[in-house]
Amino acid sequence: MTIKIPAYITPSSTFNGAYEVIAYTNETILTGFASRVSREVIPCANLATARTIKRAINSGTYNEAPKQLPVSVERSLLTSEQLGGCRTGGLGYDPAVTWANTGRVERVHNWGSARSLASRYPVT
Repeated sequence: MTIKIPAYITPSSTFNGAYEVIAYTNETILTGFASRVSREVIPCANLATARTIKRAINSGTYNEAPKQLPVSVERSLLTSEQLGGCRTGGLGYDPAVTWANTGRVERVHNWGSARSLASRYPVT
């Protein structure tokens, strides 16, 4: 006899205002002999998300595979400026980057942004 334990929602112990959906799954180790119950904790940003996930788990329609974000951008999608790279500086004391291919100087918010752009698009 299989007993189904419904998923439930608890407040997150890590983040204030966040919730966790606790779900149990029954795994069969040896058919007819042994099975194991495993506990899965799904973190949720708010109560509405937690309720939606709980409802999907209890109805059996929850998709366990998360959507994967792309790790890197295809080089064919980059502009010629981005392919050539950039260096920090170009406007004296103001934070800026200078694109190597075009020589265009682009003002940025702060020097941290300039360094981030320079490391993301190195001069080739």
